[in-house]
Amino acid sequence: MIEIVEIVGLFLGFGGWITAMVSLQDEYWKESTTEGSVITTSTIYENLWMSCASDSTGIYNCRDFPSLLALPGEMNAIVEGFALFLGFLGWLMVGIALPNRNWKVSSVDGNVITTSTIYENLWMSCATDSTGVHNCRDFPSLLALNGYIQASRALMIAAIVFGTFGLVAALAGIQCTKVGGENYALKGRIAAIGGVFFILQGLCTMVAISWYAANITQQFFDEFYPGTKYEIGEGLYIGWSSAILALCGGGCLMCACKLDTADEKRPYAYQPSSRANLRPATVGSQTAPSQYGRNVYV
Repeated sequence: MIEIVEIVGLFLGFGGWITAMVSLQDEYWKESTTEGSVITTSTIYENLWMSCASDSTGIYNCRDFPSLLALPGEMNAIVEGFALFLGFLGWLMVGIALPNRNWKVSSVDGNVITTSTIYENLWMSCATDSTGVHNCRDFPSLLALNGYIQASRALMIAAIVFGTFGLVAALAGIQCTKVGGENYALKGRIAAIGGVFFILQGLCTMVAISWYAANITQQFFDEFYPGTKYEIGEGLYIGWSSAILALCGGGCLMCACKLDTADEKRPYAYQPSSRANLRPATVGSQTAPSQYGRNVYV
């Protein structure tokens, strides 16, 4: 029964993936309407990548969108929202990877009988035996640690700080929020700053995780290393994933925001016409001398 459910789940997942790919390539995401038109000579339809037009003879022409920055406002808002989601997910995964205890796990390669498993992260070292009992011990001194562990700590904490600043700036700068009013140029600059913070978060996370993993692999493949050899744990994979998400979110946010002032909306103050300017004309028209005398009118 379990095998049947797994096969059905695999089939549904594969079908959803195929459908998503077909939908992404389809040209008819939106189509011009014929409502209210007596004679329609052309039809316009668009998707996420291009705009096409077809006439009554069946000839059609397609044109790719020339620039990501020149996309319609609603498209930029969607890209900004997606970038914010990626950045938030990357920031959340950094917070999950940092306290994770399985940054490196002792290897069982070459051991016939394994009575205990040792696993470490940036803050502590833990050991568990075959009965399931585990004990953890914090590192006693910061200065006694290896240099790469101290640097990884600093980089991971900096990544969380950069991600927090990026979330605040992105929430204030995207078009979906009302912070900053309708000054889209200013909001675009704030969103771009948020994208820079997300990119800094991703870079700090990537450097810290990759540096830590490089030391693990170097000790593992060193035949003359006398200590315990470790393998890459799940915490590093979570960190790599968070770095990629943060970099993608920051890049999308910087590409989607508007930095120019050409499309900036400037509110115009209402200036009612002054009656004082109209009074001279009105008075002048009322007091204009007439060429006819009063006795002419009967």
